[in-house]
Amino acid sequence: ETAALLPRQASAVYFLWMFSAEVGGNGIENFLLEQIGVFAPQVHEALQLVGASELVERLEAGIPHAPASGSAEFSASPELTWFLQFSTNSKFPTQQSVDTDIYDLANNDLSDKANAFIEAHKGVLLT
Repeated sequence: ETAALLPRQASAVYFLWMFSAEVGGNGIENFLLEQIGVFAPQVHEALQLVGASELVERLEAGIPHAPASGSAEFSASPELTWFLQFSTNSKFPTQQSVDTDIYDLANNDLSDKANAFIEAHKGVLLT
């Protein structure tokens, strides 16, 4: 994975862009249930780095629902340990509930946080 060779800040920006592109159009449910969901650990770290706490909470809340969905991405995956660390969140009782008002969070709120992160780390990102 080429992103692993990048500085942590650059890798985070890459995974934020990937997450925003998918979730901003299709929601966290789709992100987790599609093949791209294998990058949830990297996305989770990137969201934490930029302080996107609402999106971190929603991603964490969606994760326990994903393996329970029967999705092939989870039933065929050899490594689920990272995903199994998260418990259900009563604020988000279903996979679909994590996506309530997600589009503004994934597009506007995340964009603002990512831009501030990029500005704060431009010395690393622009070298």
